[in-house]
Amino acid sequence: MPIGASKITLMAASAGGIVASGGTETSYGAYKSHTFTSSGDFILTSDSAVIDYLIVGGGGGGGYQGGAGGGAGGYRTFSGTTISAGTFGVVIGAGGSGGTGNNDDGNSGSASSFNSLSSAGGGGGASLGRDGLAGGSGGGGGSDGGAGGYSFNEYAQQGMQQAPGVNP
Repeated sequence: MPIGASKITLMAASAGGIVASGGTETSYGAYKSHTFTSSGDFILTSDSAVIDYLIVGGGGGGGYQGGAGGGAGGYRTFSGTTISAGTFGVVIGAGGSGGTGNNDDGNSGSASSFNSLSSAGGGGGASLGRDGLAGGSGGGGGSDGGAGGYSFNEYAQQGMQQAPGVNP
């Protein structure tokens, strides 16, 4: 999978009896990660766990005919989150499709989410002579002198400065 692709990775210390399943499991010494590249469930069967997680939204598609590339999906990290036993839905946002005809901008990527938190998809790239679309970590590029799309922060839209422990 290329770097920057849509994914969610959860990591917790495996010592101490934490039992969980879901995604692709990889051990790193005393830690185990669960990486999801498609939607599914993270299942914690032990009583509780303190986890760190990373959420990456789908990237935007490129514009048509000399168009610009799409923007990166949003990226958020959370550290030291305590969760109780249960099943948690994981949604992996799709990358946006590229433009297919004249004056056809790329489509924006979709959001990825876990535990009621999400990262927005990247903005679609512009087709020839147009401006890019707004997106998560970055908007799509502008073409032929057009402006690039802007990055937006979901917390700012909700009137909050920034959620604690969050890298927008």
